Amino acid sequence: MDCVNEWRDSRKEGAVTVNRNRLYVIVIVASTVVISCLHYTTSSIAWPLHSIYMDLYYIPVLLGALVFGLKGAVLTYLSVVILYFPYILFVWHAKAMFLAEDALHALFFGVFACLAGVLVDREKRHLEQLEKDAYLSALGRTSASVAHDLRNSLTAVTGFARRLSEKKGDGDTAIEAILNATGTMQAIVDGTLDFARPLQMNLEESDILPVISHAVDTCKAKAERHQVIVFLDIPPEPVRTAVDAALFIRALVNLIDNAIDASGKGRTVKVTVSPGPASVTIAIADHGPGMDRTTLKNIFTPFYTRKAKGTGIGMAITKKIIDHHQGIIRIQSKPGHGTTVTIELPSRSP
Repeated sequence: MDCVNEWRDSRKEGAVTVNRNRLYVIVIVASTVVISCLHYTTSSIAWPLHSIYMDLYYIPVLLGALVFGLKGAVLTYLSVVILYFPYILFVWHAKAMFLAEDALHALFFGVFACLAGVLVDREKRHLEQLEKDAYLSALGRTSASVAHDLRNSLTAVTGFARRLSEKKGDGDTAIEAILNATGTMQAIVDGTLDFARPLQMNLEESDILPVISHAVDTCKAKAERHQVIVFLDIPPEPVRTAVDAALFIRALVNLIDNAIDASGKGRTVKVTVSPGPASVTIAIADHGPGMDRTTLKNIFTPFYTRKAKGTGIGMAITKKIIDHHQGIIRIQSKPGHGTTVTIELPSRSP
């Protein structure tokens, strides 16, 4: 099923790219034809206008180079030559000076088209290599982090299993330690799979306030254990937007749980909903110790965590859920000043 969804997503992206390229082709062809028509419909006496029209050809040539690289630049240049050269031959054939000037101008066009196309192609290859390097770097860091966490748990399992086989120490303690370690390993594997697999979105337009209230209620038991107060500030009127309730509750629960973990006894975590004309803003604020720049920079990096028992995958999955809702998530935090997480979702009319 995941493969089918990936195939569908790739088909959609491919269709968007094809439609966009078709639009660019239409713009390039139309501009080339219009400029050529200006040449043919303007009197040869008005040679300054023809000089201006000639310079306008740089627009489709440059656009062809930017969008399609060297191939697009050369094809656009050849189109210009095919459309404009008959005009040169028929109008300027008796005026050698103008004929030579336009021929030289056309030569410069060719040099410009090739140079622009080569530079654009080189820049595209450079960007593709940068993306590939960034992907491999992130993949390497993620793999190293997963391997490190799994190895720690595996070491614990091996050590306690050996003690059991040698009948050393307390058996119940060893079994409990093994179960805890395997539970950690299972959480790491589940988190990795959750982050890697495509999300199955089921967007429904409705009042988002019950969804937020449900997420807050889910976290209240943990808040009571930590002696933290979770305060919900919502407007009296319904706030409509399109969300996948189950996924969005998961994202909110993760954020509220983090705020509770960061808060001390007697502190308050405030969840505020502010509807606007174009978006709905949900803010989760705590009065914990805050985060330094390094933590804030890597907060959405998979498997990056400062928690002793955290897997570091929760915030990455949360951002993935928000992104798939076409939303934006921002985090403001300073050491000693707490943290505020802000989510903006596009609002929908009732």
